[in-house]
Amino acid sequence: MRPVRWTRKRGSLPAYAVLVGLTLAGGALQGQTGMVVRGDPAEGRRLFEERGCVRCHSIWGNGGVLGPDFAVVGAGRSMQQLAGLFWNHTPKMIETVRAHGFTWPTFTETELANVISYIYYVKLFDRPGDPDLGEQWFTQKRCAECHSVGGSGGHVGPALDRYAQYIAPIMLAEGMWNHGPAMQGKQVARGVPIPTFAGREMADIQAYIRRVSLLRDRHVAFLQAPDPARGEQLFTSKGCVRCHGREGRAHFVQFLRVAQGSLKELETHLLLSNRVGFLQDKESGPVLLRCADVGKMLRGLIRALDARTGQR
Repeated sequence: MRPVRWTRKRGSLPAYAVLVGLTLAGGALQGQTGMVVRGDPAEGRRLFEERGCVRCHSIWGNGGVLGPDFAVVGAGRSMQQLAGLFWNHTPKMIETVRAHGFTWPTFTETELANVISYIYYVKLFDRPGDPDLGEQWFTQKRCAECHSVGGSGGHVGPALDRYAQYIAPIMLAEGMWNHGPAMQGKQVARGVPIPTFAGREMADIQAYIRRVSLLRDRHVAFLQAPDPARGEQLFTSKGCVRCHGREGRAHFVQFLRVAQGSLKELETHLLLSNRVGFLQDKESGPVLLRCADVGKMLRGLIRALDARTGQR
């Protein structure tokens, strides 16, 4: 086997040494503050390519195949778990690097924190959409009648080229929400049906925008990592809680009635499955009995809550 070539800058350490510090320090910090996301993901992306990580690892299928796709293995893991994952796989990585004659990269603590923050950031979002499907949705849902992208489309609303700097459709959805009343007014006036989106259609449209956009500066814009505590504050301050909150008794009853409807749908599907021969009585019977019990509990809870609020 060929030996690993070590390159080391002043102030830098082998990756595995830095990982020990990051894992221990990260765990302590998380215990103190609840949520810590260290590092700069944009700088981490540059280092991911510059230090050769991309030769072995990919992000959403873009990169090497000698190691796992970081966007996949990072799903559902915290920052500290990612650091631990790096450490656990260091022996295998050293073996792979040696076998292929690659230079073993070294990082300062800040640099490796940036790389890990990039991987952590990527796993916050779903995989990119399909641009071919996105072009189809963009036409079928009549978005192209009002908006242009890549120099083609309508001019009733603004061009969408600027959204090409984002991978996920979050900022596109934000623009649609903030301009929703004005957009619907234009759609009604022009007789254009208000579109609805399902599944990955928004992600597909975002991928289509990224492919055909005329935006020159195509550097990816990294959004700030989401903060649940800040989200809770905004949920209240923006008035979302008035319609969607579960704080009040009346709202709770509303959700219980929704649950009743879902329960009735389940019972109906079970009965139909029996009728067409998909299920036998011995299979559906116990579930229907359980549905009856849950239905009684829901009705009793709703009656109790209604009595307390004076609603009959």
